Parts: sequence; structure tokens; C-alpha cells
Amino acid sequence: MASAMLIKIPLEPTITIKQTVTSLKKYAEQLNLKLLASYPLHRELEAATGKPYRFMEIFQFCEAQVTTALLDYNPDFAFHLPYRIILYQDAHDQLWLVTLNLNLLLHGTQGMDPQVKIKVLKIQDNILK
Repeated sequence: MASAMLIKIPLEPTITIKQTVTSLKKYAEQLNLKLLASYPLHRELEAATGKPYRFMEIFQFCEAQVTTALLDYNPDFAFHLPYRIILYQDAHDQLWLVTLNLNLLLHGTQGMDPQVKIKVLKIQDNILK
């Protein structure tokens, strides 16, 4: 169930974590997505367990105008915000980019301004690029 709501993109084996993080931040800036925070979860897990853990970092982005429109429509959308992109390394050393499938999130909305839906889905398309 946890994976069913996500879009997962495997990265090419030649792409490094550093390259991915740099590209992610640069591209988000070009799209006017503000990086609110990044959280190196792997470091927290290492500190808590005393054992190395594979790379996992959570990036949180916001586009204020679209976010405001979503929250005006239904404050419960705050649960799914800000937009998150997770970069993680699986047990086989494969790097993945993962984000919430916003199509599924918007599927059940009724009465939302269609332009807001278009803007949200445009953000998803840009995130996937």
C-alpha cells in the first residue's frame, strides 16, 4: 500500500548521489520550487542505531501560490505538503527518486478549480523531469 501512491524512478548506475542532489536543487530553483528543507534520514538512523545505513534523504519543496490554492480548497491537503522527493539507495545499491503521485491525490476532489488541478499536475510533471 505504501508504494501504491508513489512514483518511483530508478537512476542510471553512473549517476552519483552528489550529482543527483545538485541537479535536483538547481532544477527546482529554475521551476520556482523553493527548497524548504532537506532531511538526511540515513544519518538519523545511523545515530540512533550506531550502525551504518544506506543513503536516504528527504527534500521538501513548496510553490506558494499553488499551495495556498490547495489549502484554501481543503486544509487537509497540508498533510501531503510540502511536495516531497526522496532520494534513497536500496539494498542492491540502486538509487531511486520517489514522490507522491499527485494524480491519485487529486482524483477524488470535487469542486476544485480546474486551473488549480492543472497547476498541481504541472508541478508533478516538472518534478518528474
